[in-house]
Amino acid sequence: MPSSAWTPSCGTRRPGRYAVRTFTRADAATPALLCHLGRAFVTRVTLQAGASTRIRCRSYTTVSMDARCARTRPWLFDQTVSSFLESAGRVDILLFPFTSTPWLKVWSLAPSWPLLSRPVSGAYNYAFADAVSGPVGDALNALTGPATPALGQLMWTTTTPGLAATMTGDIWGRPGRCHAVCAPDHYQGDRGGERRALPTQ
Repeated sequence: MPSSAWTPSCGTRRPGRYAVRTFTRADAATPALLCHLGRAFVTRVTLQAGASTRIRCRSYTTVSMDARCARTRPWLFDQTVSSFLESAGRVDILLFPFTSTPWLKVWSLAPSWPLLSRPVSGAYNYAFADAVSGPVGDALNALTGPATPALGQLMWTTTTPGLAATMTGDIWGRPGRCHAVCAPDHYQGDRGGERRALPTQ
């Protein structure tokens, strides 16, 4: 990753200046470069990517947010977010307004088809989540006040039956098909998730 970075002065004869330097993944100064806060300019980046590997996405909707965010307990059957991140590498949490149980999606590498997973050949597999779009979504976005808790509860109560009806609680396929969750015309609401890159092979 060639970058123009600040080189400190070396005595009075060599004042500090910007100079192009190539940083590698193993370079001890690379972590500092990644949080340089404007004191360097990245001029070119060479990306390193592994071979495309099929992934598995499992959905969980029965554990409360408090339990998901609890301290990890390795001696028990752990259902915390941190344990899923440690074992799988990537998670996404969707907590609907005024509800206490999130929709947790967990992605993991699965080169071979897991027997209990449904293979998918296309993107946007959560059809029940795309049912609200266009004018209906605009109308829901305009609602405020007393209707908000009811709408949050409605979205949560339709998630588990929707996963069952579409058989998408456990899917398997190519990354581009499993990661593309919402269709382009999907209702756009405020959304937050905790994500981490999949581990390399």
